[in-house]
Amino acid sequence: MKNIAKKMILGIMLAALAAPTLAKLFGWGSSFAINENRNRLTFPDRETLDDSGFMAVNEWYNDNFGLRDFLIRLQHQIDYSLFRYSKELFFTSDREQKYLFYRSVVTGEQYYNEMMPQETQENILYNLRQIKEQLEASGITFKFIIAPQKNEVLSPSIQDIPVTRDEKNMYYVMQEKIMESDLADNYVNIIDELIRRNEQIPTYYYSDFHWNDWGAACAFGEVIRSYANDLGVDTPYSVDELESSIFTPDKNFAQLSSLSVLHYDIPAEHTVNMPEAPKCMSYGNDGRFQGIWENPNGAVFEGGVLFVGDSYTPAALMSYNNTSSGIADLFEKTYFCHWNDAEGLLENIPSDVKLVVVESIESAYFRLDKLLETLY
Repeated sequence: MKNIAKKMILGIMLAALAAPTLAKLFGWGSSFAINENRNRLTFPDRETLDDSGFMAVNEWYNDNFGLRDFLIRLQHQIDYSLFRYSKELFFTSDREQKYLFYRSVVTGEQYYNEMMPQETQENILYNLRQIKEQLEASGITFKFIIAPQKNEVLSPSIQDIPVTRDEKNMYYVMQEKIMESDLADNYVNIIDELIRRNEQIPTYYYSDFHWNDWGAACAFGEVIRSYANDLGVDTPYSVDELESSIFTPDKNFAQLSSLSVLHYDIPAEHTVNMPEAPKCMSYGNDGRFQGIWENPNGAVFEGGVLFVGDSYTPAALMSYNNTSSGIADLFEKTYFCHWNDAEGLLENIPSDVKLVVVESIESAYFRLDKLLETLY
């Protein structure tokens, strides 16, 4: 009996050891692939092997072994099922706190935001002025926002946010600098609206660092309000009028896809009514413009609008599950350009564009000085 038990245990151990290799060979578990927002390690070249030896091979294997993504999803599923919508914030002062999802992105962005030196802050303002002058010289209105971190919305008090400085959150430092400058009319304050609307319906899911579609609609709705005020017209857009269908994220493309679990659901109190995307809107790809929505009939504002941003931005226009905030309905044509394709963009703006909206990449506004330089 003991020999049989030993053989069974040995068999289980051998099967566990062989499973990753067999899975890799036969492609098992490929349907559980995780988009980690990075390139995985490739097998080391000769030079790397000569320099690092087996350590380089070990690092490559740890990044690519069979069933890796399935096991990560399984681990996250256990954490998610146990802790659900925990209100713990992603960033802590010691930078060593454990995170369920996107740890490197969240901790890195918050840390470098708070550590942003005076020179970088001044460079951001300088580059924004260059863009403002170039656009306004062409008769184009310029608006920009800074996408806040989830922490800054869910816990705006400095006493509640563990930062690396003994002063106010850097987001507010930057906001004050902008409001005291000649850029005040171009800047759109979205954080106050996100905080206020979060009391109505969550603008961020506790288990994701992106704003959700409702949060995006609230944020960019403030841009529309500011633009309408500049034109001296009544604001033609209100998130309070969003209705029709319940927003339920698609399994693979929703903001919550960063959970990297096997299954998730969203409580009713974390959803919002969103209208279905109008048939007159079409999604296309024209060179650097990843999204183009046409609305020739019934537009409120004359001409087109160009949004420059990242994955925060499309949710404000039309989300992956074919719901729409209705913002693109207001313009004759809506363009979206990702920062990855924005180099020299100001020299190639479509002739029908009357408004350009610039958004900081993700919530890493410390990068804005370099990103803005690429535009002009």
